[in-house]
Amino acid sequence: MPHPSPLIGAGFVVCLVGLVACETFSGGASDDWVYFGGDKAFTRYAPLDQITRDNVGDLEILWRRPAVDPSLTEAFPDLRTSGNLRATPILVDGVLYAPNGVGLAEAFDPGTGELLWIQQPFPETLQEAAGQGTRGMDYWAAGSDRRLILARGGYLYALDPATGQAVAGFGEQGRVNLIPPSARSFNWSSGP
Repeated sequence: MPHPSPLIGAGFVVCLVGLVACETFSGGASDDWVYFGGDKAFTRYAPLDQITRDNVGDLEILWRRPAVDPSLTEAFPDLRTSGNLRATPILVDGVLYAPNGVGLAEAFDPGTGELLWIQQPFPETLQEAAGQGTRGMDYWAAGSDRRLILARGGYLYALDPATGQAVAGFGEQGRVNLIPPSARSFNWSSGP
C-alpha cells in the first residue's frame, strides 16, 4: 500500500529534478507558464518532454520553500497561515511567481528556490499581512510594461515583476478595492 506523501497539506512549494539540468527548466520564454492554467484556455499543457515514464522514478527533491517566508513570520510573529497552500506558480522569463500561504506574491529562482522578493503588506500591519492563500496570479504585458496581477482579500494588485513593488499608477497606490459599496467584504480564491 503506498504511503501518503508527507508534503501533502504541509504548506511547501517543492521542486523536483531528475537527470536533467535545472538550467533547461528555468530557461527562456518557450518554457514560460504565464497563467495558473498554463494559458488562458486552461490547456495545462507544456511541450517539455524531459520527464518521461522511464525517468519519473528517478526524480528527487531539489529544494523546498515554506508556505510563508521566514522574513514575514519574523516581522509578524502572530501571523497564522492555513495548511491549504494551493497556488500554481507561474514561470515568466526564468522566474517563478506564486502567492504564498497568506496570499502575498513571492518571486523565486526555479533552480535553487532562492527568494528574489516578497510582496510587502500595505500598510505594513499584522491585519494587512494576514490573509488566505489563493490559487494563482496572472502576468500581463503590453510593450515594455510588465505586471503581475493578484487578487488578495478585497483588492486587486498590480506588481512590478522585477521588484514586487506595487505599480503606483494602478488604482490607489497599486491596488483597486473590489468590495462593492453595499458589501462588507469580497472573497476570491482563484487567479484574477
